[in-house]
Amino acid sequence: MRIGELLEDLNARPMKKYGGLSRRELFERVERAALRALPTERFEPAEWSADRARADYHVKVEGHFYSVPWELAHELLEIRLTAATVEMFSIGHRVATHVRSDEVGGHTTLREHMHPDHRWWADKDPKQLIAWGGRVGVHTETVMRSIFELNFNRDAAFKSASGLRSLADKYDAVEIERACKRALEHNGRSYKTVKRILKLSAALDSNDDGESADARAPIDHANVRGPDYYH
Repeated sequence: MRIGELLEDLNARPMKKYGGLSRRELFERVERAALRALPTERFEPAEWSADRARADYHVKVEGHFYSVPWELAHELLEIRLTAATVEMFSIGHRVATHVRSDEVGGHTTLREHMHPDHRWWADKDPKQLIAWGGRVGVHTETVMRSIFELNFNRDAAFKSASGLRSLADKYDAVEIERACKRALEHNGRSYKTVKRILKLSAALDSNDDGESADARAPIDHANVRGPDYYH
């Protein structure tokens, strides 16, 4: 209590060096207007690092992938990591803020960061593609479900699933179902695997059907004796 009284007395004393103004008067004239409110949040320690955004406009932080605006793909960014948040900065400007995730290999993607074409994919409903797979056959439906279940990246999942659906433009349902069955037998659960099987099957069928008499005829060359030589 007494210290407080003495402090008030000290701040009220005129100072010759400042034209008779007291510390209190100087504070009111000069400093009070420059004061700002204290931060509403507690100070939080942070770790800083730098990394380059990947082609899919995600930055890897502690094993997890966080999105930044798609225009910043391949750009070098500063990363501020706290116990609760992950922030990205480009040339001193904050460009992304995410809730920190401990899921190794997972993706945290904000819709507004996505390229317009990718947003179109993200808004698609997988139920329609899975339903199409079910109409083709049980193996096709299994492959379609696996594409969505095993693919961490939603965009990549829809591209693969739509690719599988587009095979119907070239192959009939029986061929697709048979190819999906073969893919599952070899633990293949992607559009590329099914497409490869279909192409290989088509190539084999073409060779079997196209083996004409000319294809089976002996080679006509002076250095080739042929079967008649041995009779």
